[in-house]
Amino acid sequence: MSLKVEIKRVTKVKPHPNANNLEIVEAGGKTCVVQKDTFREGDKCVLFPQHSVLTSDTFNKIFYDVSLKSRDTRIRRIRLRGVDSEALAVDPELFDLHWLEPGADVTTLLGVTEFKPKKQWSESDIDVSFINVFYKEGFFAKIFKKIFG
Repeated sequence: MSLKVEIKRVTKVKPHPNANNLEIVEAGGKTCVVQKDTFREGDKCVLFPQHSVLTSDTFNKIFYDVSLKSRDTRIRRIRLRGVDSEALAVDPELFDLHWLEPGADVTTLLGVTEFKPKKQWSESDIDVSFINVFYKEGFFAKIFKKIFG
């Protein structure tokens, strides 16, 4: 599995140019938009890269707001007030992981999996033996038969 959720050091914290209650944090080479005063330079954070799928318990610990609980638990790259957030940075105290050193892999510990998109159907998935239907002289239509889904 190429996806790794790791403990990382916050390397840079700067104010968000378009929001008073947000800051831009850099950790592990990723830029994250977080709530103001969550991290200082040198703090540890749990870094969830994009395409991480969280378990419902992990998701509910991070996003305790009721309105978010019905959404899917995949981490996506988003733009917050004009700044891209490439990952999700969370305080390790939330999961009692403050004792781990930076670089520790916590993917299996938190039950995080990698997002795998559903297979899209292609022409090979349908029966290509079509029937030519002539309904007027010189015009015809092709009818395809779908075999599943």
